[in-house]
Amino acid sequence: MQKSILGLLMIGLCLGVSANLPADAKKKAAGPDPAAQADAEVKKGLDPLNEQLTKLMIKVQSRALLSPEDAGTLADIKYKLMDIMDQYPQSAMLAKPVYQAGILLCEREEYSDAYELFNFLAQGFPTNPYGAKAKGQIQQLEKKFGPGYFAADVSAAAASPPGTAANPAAGAAAPAKK
Repeated sequence: MQKSILGLLMIGLCLGVSANLPADAKKKAAGPDPAAQADAEVKKGLDPLNEQLTKLMIKVQSRALLSPEDAGTLADIKYKLMDIMDQYPQSAMLAKPVYQAGILLCEREEYSDAYELFNFLAQGFPTNPYGAKAKGQIQQLEKKFGPGYFAADVSAAAASPPGTAANPAAGAAAPAKK
């Protein structure tokens, strides 16, 4: 009796596993998901930058001045982020590191570069918490320097091709949410 029950359970288990095989085969035949591939590429590019940004944020928040080496690291991060922003302007994974880089650039008094990063977030990710924070930073910068100070930066962004880091929102679909 026990052997027949065990046998029936084994047959049921095999049938249950084989029922999923066609669905799995269809997924494999369709190929990899392009959105997942893009997210993986963005993550691969952002992981080392996130680590460096975290270290720099800790220094700034503890009121330590950035050394010349740290300033060089920040410049390198900015250019790498801008490359990723140009390639994947709608990736929500960009929000936090772009915001952190903008804060660090403000601390270094590189306000135009910070404004450009904050503008990317405010326009491309208006519903993201970092997009909202970026809007606040833009308002503070405009209050400090006057509303026309960054107008050249904004007009340059409007002249850039749609969907690029300089002009993320023009012609772009809503950013992907994670």
